[in-house]
Amino acid sequence: MAGLKMKALYNQYFCSPSARFYILAFFLAFVFLTGGSSRDDVQSLIILRPAAVIFAAYALTVADFSEWKGRLFPLYILLALAALMVIQLIPLPPSLWTQLPERELFKDIAVLAGIDQPWRPLSIAPSRTLNSLFSLSVPLAALFLYLNLPNEMRFRAIILIMIFILFSALLAIGQIAGPSKNALYLYRITNFNSPVGFFANRNHQASLLAALILLLGWYGGIINAQKLRGNVRAFGAILAIIVILPLIFITGSRAGLILSGAALPAAIWFFFKGLSTMRLMLERRLNRNSSKKDF
Repeated sequence: MAGLKMKALYNQYFCSPSARFYILAFFLAFVFLTGGSSRDDVQSLIILRPAAVIFAAYALTVADFSEWKGRLFPLYILLALAALMVIQLIPLPPSLWTQLPERELFKDIAVLAGIDQPWRPLSIAPSRTLNSLFSLSVPLAALFLYLNLPNEMRFRAIILIMIFILFSALLAIGQIAGPSKNALYLYRITNFNSPVGFFANRNHQASLLAALILLLGWYGGIINAQKLRGNVRAFGAILAIIVILPLIFITGSRAGLILSGAALPAAIWFFFKGLSTMRLMLERRLNRNSSKKDF
């Protein structure tokens, strides 16, 4: 009897759709607060990456893999990246390794030192390749947690991600509004005097803001398609894009500028696609009303 109660409590607090959503929300907040730097010497990663493995294991234990069908393309990309990094860590024989491009210096050093060439991996910096491999644990856990959500909660999860990015934008505004090297910068090695938000690198912040522009356009289009009357939230999405664009320029990130240049037209397309859908829905409703009056 006690075992049945424990199982019921476990299903209620860990396996229910709402529990899965809140666990994903907690993980996203944890990632935004501790995962803003890709440097291998950042201390917060010692906590984040093992935690990501635990969250991924949880997601697999409660997963209904039938819900994952048709949504596995991002997982294939992650697995391909992991396979590429693993291949670069496989030791190669000296006869093969020394024939690779840009290996002459290492070959000459071994000859001058009078030592035999050891077996070496394809990667010249294996420790950094390992760091990149371990870093995939975070998006892998997030993807597993997201795939476990029902459709209606996946939409809420995307809204939650947008909110976190907006918080990063607000933090970035506070960083440039205050003195240089103020307490709002979360990392010791960072782009001071640039609006980096939760990140250490301005390119990462600008790229995330460019992604937010695309998400806001998609959100505005969805709202316009679902609501038949004027919608404040759709207007808020437009206003947010207007605020975010100058912030990307201020970061000074060329990557962010290029990505925002691609994201803005796509966001506009999403938004007006929603408007055209809304007009079609209005026309259908008017036609139904007129046909009812005729009868």
